[in-house]
Amino acid sequence: MRKPVFVAGLAVIVVGVALVLYGIQYAGSLDALIQAGEWDVTWYSIQDEYGTWGEVIGSSRFPANFYYRPISYEDWFDHFGFRAKLTINLLEDSTVIFKAGSDDGIILSVDGSVVISSWVTRGYAVDEYRMPLKAGTHELELWWYEWEGDQAASFEMHVEEWELATGIQTAGGGITFIGAVITVVGLVLKPGATSR
Repeated sequence: MRKPVFVAGLAVIVVGVALVLYGIQYAGSLDALIQAGEWDVTWYSIQDEYGTWGEVIGSSRFPANFYYRPISYEDWFDHFGFRAKLTINLLEDSTVIFKAGSDDGIILSVDGSVVISSWVTRGYAVDEYRMPLKAGTHELELWWYEWEGDQAASFEMHVEEWELATGIQTAGGGITFIGAVITVVGLVLKPGATSR
């Protein structure tokens, strides 16, 4: 009994690893459908808790997908925000999932249309919008401000099928774990009694 359980466990591990590798390759091919450079970011002071813009205090760049939190509160004014622009090139017609996280306010516009609007003081939260887009160039604009609290901002975009690819990776990881458990059980089982 010991050997068949061990071999079955190894087979399950192979299937799980194959799914993980396929999911990684599939997700990479889907990521390649959205070509993007970096966000062009202009920083502003913020005048009140309603997100009223003040003077320009600097500029920087963010990668296309980012999670931002300043190193220390003193890096910027007490209350600050940014306006950022990004041009993307979509290689084929797709539904794109946009996720924008903020503490406090955030607005995302795609080709001049506001698709996410949470211009309020709040704890960190992520807003999501799914948008069918034609292949070609699209202009994104992201506004964010911080009045008090976590000072976090994030942005992520993927084509809709990307979630399936990451789901395949997760399933593969779970199957690999189950295979490892079966293999260990096969190793610790006592060998069956042999007949004389």
